[in-house]
Amino acid sequence: DAAPSPSPLRRHAPLLALGVGRLLAVRAASYHEAVGEYGVHWNAFLTLGVAGGVAASLAPTGAAACAACGAALLAAHQSALSLGLGEWALHAPREGLVSANKEGLASLPGYVALWWLARAAGAIVLRRPRRSVDAWWGALYEAVGIASIAYVASVVADTQVQPGSRVLCNAAYVLWCLGQLLLALAVQLLVSLLDDGDTAPTPPLLAAINRQPLAVWLAANVMTGAVNIAMGDATAEVGAAVSLPVLVCYVAAVAAVAMAVEGEERPRLKQS
Repeated sequence: DAAPSPSPLRRHAPLLALGVGRLLAVRAASYHEAVGEYGVHWNAFLTLGVAGGVAASLAPTGAAACAACGAALLAAHQSALSLGLGEWALHAPREGLVSANKEGLASLPGYVALWWLARAAGAIVLRRPRRSVDAWWGALYEAVGIASIAYVASVVADTQVQPGSRVLCNAAYVLWCLGQLLLALAVQLLVSLLDDGDTAPTPPLLAAINRQPLAVWLAANVMTGAVNIAMGDATAEVGAAVSLPVLVCYVAAVAAVAMAVEGEERPRLKQS
């Protein structure tokens, strides 16, 4: 019998451990932090671990239910932000542990809503096996249609409700992210379909990143820190003549790590 799959909370436990480890490492290295992004102790790993674990544990069954719950949670979250939660998260003094991490904590409902909406959209676009080219074109049209709706709704929310904010993970930001995710999916579908309707081989770099996204993301984070430490206070002040070569080297290094990880992974896949 197959071993039971771990619970969503257990699957996200490594992210929580990484969040704590990052906090300790940053403090030990006296690395500069922008506390206005997540808070004094909070960070992106903790947001991913907590929001992902909660969203997966409480995820409704079915695309329609998932979309409805995601929309309802996003509406409730935006209402709370507009009624004072946003003002507290952005401007309240840091007094105590909760207010010290107000940005990260206040944004969690928005990330849970994004998780549910993205899951619902993916289930709609890939809701059944597509056994013909025409069916896959239909999936492409659905992805583009949902992305367009998300983009329009994002603009409306940004102009009429509250400007998009990653710190708050408000409605405008969540809808924009949903549009971006579906646009990326649509582009990949289009590339495959334009290859005379045959299944196009996945580019090696994309396959490597897709197989080990967390490892590649961790490497990118470490390299970002290394660049910031090496450049010091000049990081935010350098011009294009310096920043562009640094970015090219950075992207090349991340790609090299992804391919190296893929090279280590393939022998294990063949053995299994």
